[in-house]
Amino acid sequence: MATLKGILSNYKKDDGSQSVMVRITHNREIKRYPLDIVVKSKDFDTKKGLVKKSHINHLELNFKINDFIDKAERTIYNIENTGTSFSFRLFEDLNFSSNETFKAYLKQFIERKNYAKATKKSYLSIERKFKKFVGSNYDNLLISDIDYKMLSYFKAYLVNDYKNATNTVTTNIKKICSVLNDAELRDIIKKSPASKVRNSYEPGKREYLTPDELNKLEKFYNTTTSERLKKALKPYLFSCYTGISYVDVKNLKYSDIEEGVIRINRQKTAKPVVIPLSKYAKNYIDTSNNGGNQPVFPKLISNQKMNDYLKGAVAQAQIEKNITYHTSRHTFATVSLSLGIPIEYVKDLLGHSSVQITEIYAKIIADDTKKQMLKWDNL
Repeated sequence: MATLKGILSNYKKDDGSQSVMVRITHNREIKRYPLDIVVKSKDFDTKKGLVKKSHINHLELNFKINDFIDKAERTIYNIENTGTSFSFRLFEDLNFSSNETFKAYLKQFIERKNYAKATKKSYLSIERKFKKFVGSNYDNLLISDIDYKMLSYFKAYLVNDYKNATNTVTTNIKKICSVLNDAELRDIIKKSPASKVRNSYEPGKREYLTPDELNKLEKFYNTTTSERLKKALKPYLFSCYTGISYVDVKNLKYSDIEEGVIRINRQKTAKPVVIPLSKYAKNYIDTSNNGGNQPVFPKLISNQKMNDYLKGAVAQAQIEKNITYHTSRHTFATVSLSLGIPIEYVKDLLGHSSVQITEIYAKIIADDTKKQMLKWDNL
């Protein structure tokens, strides 16, 4: 005989809320199953195992609790009624089996998360690879069919067929795993195989310009007669002094600049950033323009063509580095930290989600300083 009841998790979040779980007791063995519900203890009736009427969504939340209990009770009854010996493993296999396809779940996952445009695009790009890997059965692939073995084969497929680098493979697998973890959290699958997956990152070389190289490139911009190179260098140098990415520069309008301050939401993360313009940044825009929604850099060439032109400009400026447009963000970060701007401010200026990302640039500076100090050994 089993007893089932709604309970609160022992773990309290920072805001004092706790997850709601269903506790199942069978022959003195206890298992707890988390639901996709979070409430504060004042809104939960521990005797009834339900959310109190004081909670604005008590009807909807109690329906979820009761629905889980009803389904679990039917599963337990069906096991015991067939004369089969009850076990929680058998219960979980029957109760959490899902007929939902990965394709359908991924679609609603992306919609529900309300990701920024760039993040949605990355998920869809990974889906195309996964679809090619699975083959003609992709449309019918159940999310519960994806196990550790399949993820391991997919990793090998990305390396061998797509020739993806280690970091790209890790990013792809982590996004698939985030969908599977979400399905586990919402009781669509019993257990996500993501916990078994071991990912690795290889530290990539983040190219950037030193202050001296930046001055060198700026002098080249002021003296070159090539309009083609000027057209590439103007937005690039602006990004070196602001940390704004190519896509955000492309979308930048004069209405985004007020009293010498840029206020935009980064397209990649939808995170708002506020960037006061330095005197160097102002050299590359028309600060007297009150053009409203007019682009600051009209008719910006494609990122690919931009990178081709930048390579030519850097070579002519006699800078021996492999420069792409994105190195402007790296340049802004490393130069800002070198100037003594606190890392927390640099994090906010770049729109990073955590200071750990920004710390990568602090390590670059430390490593470069260490290399320079080795020159003492050659005295």
